[in-house]
Amino acid sequence: MKIRYALLVALSLSLPSYGQKKQSAKATPQIQRVQQIQRILKPNTSRQNARDRINIPLSRELIDYGMKKHDLNILLQGYSELWLRTVGRDPEAKINAYQALHKLKSLPWLTVTDRLALKLFTLCYYSDHQDRYRYRSEEIVAKHVDPVNPESWSQQDYNTFYTTRIRELISDPAALSASLKPYSAAFSIDEGAIGEPTFGTELLKNFPPIEALVPLHREVLKTLRPAAEASKSVYYRALIDAQQILLDKDQMTEAQRIEA
Repeated sequence: MKIRYALLVALSLSLPSYGQKKQSAKATPQIQRVQQIQRILKPNTSRQNARDRINIPLSRELIDYGMKKHDLNILLQGYSELWLRTVGRDPEAKINAYQALHKLKSLPWLTVTDRLALKLFTLCYYSDHQDRYRYRSEEIVAKHVDPVNPESWSQQDYNTFYTTRIRELISDPAALSASLKPYSAAFSIDEGAIGEPTFGTELLKNFPPIEALVPLHREVLKTLRPAAEASKSVYYRALIDAQQILLDKDQMTEAQRIEA
């Protein structure tokens, strides 16, 4: 465990910057256009705000391409770029984002792996955009909770949502050992970093940091460990060990902490 934890510490010092997968030299004009848009949309902190109006149509181009070509990776990247530029400014866009995610589940061309990626992406999106500082009091939360739009959700509603989605994801632990690189654009994964990104590592890195979900977190680590041990990903196993240590640290003696 010491070796894996040391590896994870080393990995954490090198923030992931996985790039898009290398494209074929014989890329079609459509693929070349997608690559061009992806380069344009890369973050540029000094000019990003000024470019947002231009980049919104480009984001929609990615969405159109992904839908027409049945490419969930590019489709989700397009939505991510669009929401990045609209959700914070337009309340209606915020609602539309959740509704769009819900509708994507009904796309008839999604593969089994696509559906797994969409579930993981949805979980990450809800967790990333949960407003933890503006909860409505339990007295004024809507009696009939909208299952898609979390605007009126209480913390318990969020916990229920996370628990349901996470248990769906871990129902097939072996599937979570698969590489996430085919969806690198959707999850903003770049090439070059140490560690193979998998569905499991992305789930663990984005596990909702909520005290009430600690028992579920332990359940997830226990469920995923056998599949992670059987996989070739040292990074995956190290991440499980590191998170287990963090969960158990308050129960450890000083000697156990040093050993870990």
